[in-house]
Amino acid sequence: MDSRLLGAASLLLTATLCACTPRAPWEKADYSSLGLRQLELKPIELSTGDGGLHVLRTIAIPPDRGGWEVSGKSTLIEGLPGQSPDSHRVAIALLGPGEKAVKVMGPFEPDQFNQVNLLAMVRGEGTITLEAMGESRPVGVPVSVRASAWSSPQYIVFELPESFAPRGETVRALRFLVDGELGPMGIGELELHQVERNPVSVPPSSMPANTHGAVTIEGSTRRAWSLSTDHSLAGEFIPMSGEFLKFSARLDPSSLPATVAQEVALFLRIQSSGYLRIIERALPLTDTWQRYEVSLDDYVGRQCKVSFSVQIDGSGHAFALLESPGILQPKIEQPTVLLITSSAHRGDHLPFVAGAREVHSPALEDLMARGVTFENAYSSSDATLPAHNALFTGLHPRDTGVISNDHVMGGSVVTLAQEFQKMGWRTVASTSSAALSESGGAARGFDRFNAPVEGERSGDLTIDSLRDDLKDFIHEPLFVWLHLNEAQRPYEPPRRYVKDAAGKRPLATDYEPGSMELLRLLYRGEVNHVDALLKPFLSAGRMNTAIIAFTSDRGEDLDEPGLGGNRSSLGHAMLHVPLIITWPDAAPELQGLLISARAGTIDLGKTLLLLAGSEASTFPGDDLLRGSAGLIEQDPVERTTYAIAHDGQAASITRGNLHLILHLPQASGHELNASPGPHRVELHDLQARPGSEQDLQAEELQLTRQLRNELIAWLRTAPRVSADPESIMPPGQGKGLEHAQESLPPVAQPPEDSCDCSWCTQMKD
Repeated sequence: MDSRLLGAASLLLTATLCACTPRAPWEKADYSSLGLRQLELKPIELSTGDGGLHVLRTIAIPPDRGGWEVSGKSTLIEGLPGQSPDSHRVAIALLGPGEKAVKVMGPFEPDQFNQVNLLAMVRGEGTITLEAMGESRPVGVPVSVRASAWSSPQYIVFELPESFAPRGETVRALRFLVDGELGPMGIGELELHQVERNPVSVPPSSMPANTHGAVTIEGSTRRAWSLSTDHSLAGEFIPMSGEFLKFSARLDPSSLPATVAQEVALFLRIQSSGYLRIIERALPLTDTWQRYEVSLDDYVGRQCKVSFSVQIDGSGHAFALLESPGILQPKIEQPTVLLITSSAHRGDHLPFVAGAREVHSPALEDLMARGVTFENAYSSSDATLPAHNALFTGLHPRDTGVISNDHVMGGSVVTLAQEFQKMGWRTVASTSSAALSESGGAARGFDRFNAPVEGERSGDLTIDSLRDDLKDFIHEPLFVWLHLNEAQRPYEPPRRYVKDAAGKRPLATDYEPGSMELLRLLYRGEVNHVDALLKPFLSAGRMNTAIIAFTSDRGEDLDEPGLGGNRSSLGHAMLHVPLIITWPDAAPELQGLLISARAGTIDLGKTLLLLAGSEASTFPGDDLLRGSAGLIEQDPVERTTYAIAHDGQAASITRGNLHLILHLPQASGHELNASPGPHRVELHDLQARPGSEQDLQAEELQLTRQLRNELIAWLRTAPRVSADPESIMPPGQGKGLEHAQESLPPVAQPPEDSCDCSWCTQMKD
């Protein structure tokens, strides 16, 4: 290690690396001030031998936009968060979904710079491509960088190869192409750098140095900065009493073969102008994540500068990953919101609810006793990813466009996890299915996201991964999502959870192999297995005082009459899900309450935010708890809910006890199951016939027509996702921003009025 950096030139303080200890249970408080303040870090190119960095030019955005041209909807705002107030400095907000282009007019001399830094506020994830523009078209080879969401502005670094633009020629403009997945974003300024580099061998890395993005290592995704021996990060902050600098770091696994034999460290330096005390700390880097909390008590109220760099023992290059550097204020109140989704968990497989089946669920019984249970809760899809995305966005699959497990959610959609991040909470998730992974958008807004690389994994492994991640966030308010997959086919529960109606373990000879009776018994065993997995997790640590919601993405078809084994059906059994909500200060009269009013899981996100104290949140949805204890609506209401089947094979409308299903041509062009016929209509009375056995459309033709017409009108309504550009800003910032609404393509194909098929003809008055 370079001893010059650790010498007596500065007063070296031993940074207090604090062991995380549990705090007292949560007491109701104002949570908006809790959490981690993210550091705005700026990349710095370090000198390497005879090399160095020269900032050639900084191009700000003038009040009249000057040479900044935008293709697509945009508006000017009063700077990005963290920028010094300056009447002559503004920022550009790019609005709504869809591709955009930002052109910065020159001229530029490409021989004079080889690096471009774009200061931006990014709320989605996607690719930004930089092009050199000639008189009317691009010249040279473009450079693309993957940008990732971050709670403060970041510099997006474009390293330019010699082929970027023809040498010796003038470039008329620099054009940034923003793909449609990024959604709303803000742009603050542009810097052109000339970096002198020595021709040395550089090992591979997970992403370019000095960039921020999602890094997935062995199924665990974190948001991190990339650092190298040639690059560092620097930032400024003013700590308050009791605050810590918190971060995690490790060697970049992509460069391990080149660095494993050498000693590598992350070098941390904190100083304040005119103040003698300096923290300098060399933290050894290994091939696993290491967590650090550094006391800032000696700097309270002072303007501080912090820098992170990589040191290597000897010559060569090394890359490191730096996760979540920020300023943490530990407090006694450390609230937790836990959302549990158990895939394919039927709504009638809970104790005490109407139509309850014989299940052994002591953990869920305890949750029900401490909170409220919705007996008639329904999902908006029969597919895993669409249903979860609806829950996490408050938006119907019709509006997000996600109707199958291989669809990707648009970058402009704000998620529940991002809403909690805005409140200063940390967000952690662990899932049991690769269908709920980074690629599908399920990970958006999570600081930590752990999922199997492919296929599925057992619930005990999912919970163990979550426990490991939670150890890093003891001092911070947490939103946690746990997903279990045990209740999905095939049903293979451990034998100890398979019990008959009398609570006894049956013998293999008691049931006919392959019988539906045996199938239902094994399914109940999987439901019992889910409860057994949850019991120790819910009874430990901060979960004792957490706000907790338990629900499912969909129900399960156990060969109910009328469903015909068609898994894609929107029958009652496939949409009816459990929904339990409990919170620490629930009024005594609400504890153990069963609510028969119809509820949609699409409203659960809004409800959790309100319970967590986010009264000002504009997150879509209704408050399932009606906003105040004692006023929860207990009587059934005439609420209408809608659902769309996997791949748009069908759509449904439910009002009161009537449930209508309209079968549709499949939007994806491929079939999972044989369709009962395009535009076929089914009508079921859920109260009279809970299993949806009998189709009433023929005898209730007028009601069928009415509900069908309402469903078709709903499907035809132009789906509109709020692309509020203020979503690129923290709460209370972003004055002057306008609101934008953008239409998305239809996701299910309702019949045309002119359709003359037998079903549409029958439905005409």
